[in-house]
Amino acid sequence: MTQIAHARTFDGVDDFLEMSIGGLDAALTSMSIVSIIKPVDAAVFRDILVVEDPLGFAFGLGPTSQELYFYNGVALDDSSGNFADAANGWMIIALTKPSGSSVVRWHKYVYGTQTWTHEAGATSLAQPATPTSLTNIYIGGQTEFNGMIACLGYWPTVALSDGTLESMVSLLSAWEATSPGALWLLDQSSETIAVDDRIGSADQVNRTGTTATAISDLDFYIGGAPPTVTPKSKSAAVHKRRRM
Repeated sequence: MTQIAHARTFDGVDDFLEMSIGGLDAALTSMSIVSIIKPVDAAVFRDILVVEDPLGFAFGLGPTSQELYFYNGVALDDSSGNFADAANGWMIIALTKPSGSSVVRWHKYVYGTQTWTHEAGATSLAQPATPTSLTNIYIGGQTEFNGMIACLGYWPTVALSDGTLESMVSLLSAWEATSPGALWLLDQSSETIAVDDRIGSADQVNRTGTTATAISDLDFYIGGAPPTVTPKSKSAAVHKRRRM
């Protein structure tokens, strides 16, 4: 087995990776965004993925109480408070959204406690428009994410089920088996090595800052089979007023 050995650190000031459009201008129906992160804080909006078309959509950590947020190009919704608390350490965070006007579903797996939380949003959001004139795709937002990102996937045609997400804890191959539209592994030993899309051609075209950081505290494997892990699940039904 090969455990992931590096993650990309973003300084929360001016670090980002700009990616090419690749195949991400395909029809957008249901959608999912999944990432493995270790944040430092969420004092301001901390973008993880930004797609501009030119309004586009964005996903990341909100500034109010370390929640997750999703902006569909017109309106914004977020999870309950402390959903993405930096004190969690390494975690999988995700959103899934069925087609049409629908409620976002929020997901979190904390590696330290081996615990899943799945939470339904409280506000229906329209589906982002199908990209037709993509201008920019950013990992780490444009200037904001503060912390480390190890892996990031984008699914433009499926809302992954809770069970499918729970199967993606340990193996990169489990992510690949779900046919994402783009999959970026940030395991480069140097920031000068470009981040390529493992599925399509949404490859890195520009980099501002970032640091390739050696890690040994994330049980995520990019080859072979990891030790058996049985994640725990719990429901989170707390909702709060959403920002518009």
